[in-house]
Amino acid sequence: MNMRFLTRQTSKFRWIWLTIITCLLFSCALVFPDRAPKPPLQRNVILLIGDGYGFSHFEIARAVKQHVDNSTLAQINMMNQGNTGYISTPPENGLVPDSAAAGTALATGHKTENGVLSQSPDGTPYKTALEMAKARGMATGLVSTSYITDATPAAFSAHSPTRSAYANIAEQQLLITGVDVMMGGGREDFIPESESGSRRKDTRNLLTEAQAAGYTIVSTAAELARIDAAHAPRLLGLFAIHTMAFEIDRATTNEPSLALMTQKALDVLRLQPKGFFLMVEGARIDHAAHANDAAAVIRDVLAFDEAVRIVYQFAREHPETLLIVTADHETGGVALNYGATPDHLRLLMEQQRSVEAMMKEVGKPITAGALQSVVRRYTPFTLSDEEVEHVLAQQRPTPFLSNWASDLLAGVLSARYNVAWVSRSHTGEPLFAFGVGPGAEKLRGFHDNTYIGKIIASFLQEE
Repeated sequence: MNMRFLTRQTSKFRWIWLTIITCLLFSCALVFPDRAPKPPLQRNVILLIGDGYGFSHFEIARAVKQHVDNSTLAQINMMNQGNTGYISTPPENGLVPDSAAAGTALATGHKTENGVLSQSPDGTPYKTALEMAKARGMATGLVSTSYITDATPAAFSAHSPTRSAYANIAEQQLLITGVDVMMGGGREDFIPESESGSRRKDTRNLLTEAQAAGYTIVSTAAELARIDAAHAPRLLGLFAIHTMAFEIDRATTNEPSLALMTQKALDVLRLQPKGFFLMVEGARIDHAAHANDAAAVIRDVLAFDEAVRIVYQFAREHPETLLIVTADHETGGVALNYGATPDHLRLLMEQQRSVEAMMKEVGKPITAGALQSVVRRYTPFTLSDEEVEHVLAQQRPTPFLSNWASDLLAGVLSARYNVAWVSRSHTGEPLFAFGVGPGAEKLRGFHDNTYIGKIIASFLQEE
């Protein structure tokens, strides 16, 4: 009897002591939260690059949002967080970069010559931020409105002495680097010439090889929208044979917006347990600026801003994410002229097609009647006789436009909008860089563009 009593008492005291100890441990966790065990954070890097995107492109778009849409750019909300700086962009042995040299600086933190991708001029490869992320077990993604093998996405995912080795770049992206999510144009670099590819001279079909490697492949906006992210951990979207459409022309295609591609990339990559690296490029800002097509430029800047809005919201919900927005170089030297008014901006936003698309519709040979009809259909203007004569009479080819009439029509329309250009090429103008998240405070001040690559590398090397 006494033994049973003692056993019951011992058991009772044991439970009392266990309860006391449990309460003490719980109290310590509340009082000293830093000492409580924490689950590892999912670290992410998102880099948005406006190709050819300078201060004046930004300012015209900002003015459009204010005076036409009565709203604000998402980029301004990010800038106002205080982590805003400026970068210079000279390549090695030069003053004005192309996208290969500038992309290499952003991707690796190293200088190289124009035309070279993520290696020194003598061929020494530089490790890219995407490769660093891959080595950490992170998921990786590239999104661009150009062809996905173009210089900027290629700088993060390939090494080449020349940016024009598109077929080889495609092979590196898919089968060597193994980028998990890639979306953009450039189908021609993944299929053989015999199957409507124009730049692959061998017989390899990389789409077939990609499927065998576990990629889900899509080619239209509708297919992309239907993708279930949980069942597509590797995603390849090729939405055009070459570049994707200018945003101003996108409604005439089956292509997704930059915002949709960005959102879908986030949906897929965020499911990976070790975090992700994502680079998003608003590429056609640059192409429209080469063409001096003011309306097309601003539509692509606004499309880029929608992508910024999406990733900024993601970063606010996931504070372990380093988000940086910048550009690779400026193109065109664009500016609003003295005397520009909100009415000029409203007219600018009434243009419904790019100059490139309009001139395709005009056809050849170019006639005054066809030119006048197309311009009236897609812009708020009727060309004067002098403007028509100017477009038809002066056959002046440019380095970037094979159709001299497109060159001249773009100039006529820009003058109507009170927009001026100093170049049809890249310029050496300094650029902005701003961000949020751990390490973004390092952006403050004036830096070389390689500093962006170094900030990202430092973040990826932290434990």
